[in-house]
Amino acid sequence: MLAAQLQLRHARSEREAVERSERQAKGAAVVAPVLSLLSDAEPQRLTATPGTQTLTLMNELLERWKALRDPILEFAAGHPSPRIGEATDKVVLAVTNALTTAHWLIHDLPESWSKESLETARADNDEAVKLTRVLIDAIRTGDTA
Repeated sequence: MLAAQLQLRHARSEREAVERSERQAKGAAVVAPVLSLLSDAEPQRLTATPGTQTLTLMNELLERWKALRDPILEFAAGHPSPRIGEATDKVVLAVTNALTTAHWLIHDLPESWSKESLETARADNDEAVKLTRVLIDAIRTGDTA
């Protein structure tokens, strides 16, 4: 009887480890591309050579975000940790804000943009990067609290 209970406990531990590993891999696959998006959307880089292609690039970045957002939300919705859900909500809001302020900045180029609007866009991008890294760390450590 004791041997059977130990076997069941061991099998359950193995199954939980596999599930945790699969969640970590899925989380990394859906969240890590956000860091690439934010790197490409870095306001200083976008404003280095203003022109019509810059606005086209910004629109492409917004489309990339639309494609990335739902899989991230689906991952969080299926994750057992409320912290992952909370961190995901913060990331989604921060990335949306970063892309919005960058879009406003790009839209105003080159006539009416200001150093202040550039700094706001950079701060929003930096915050989105920071929160995305926090989410990735939570996924990596298997946060289940």
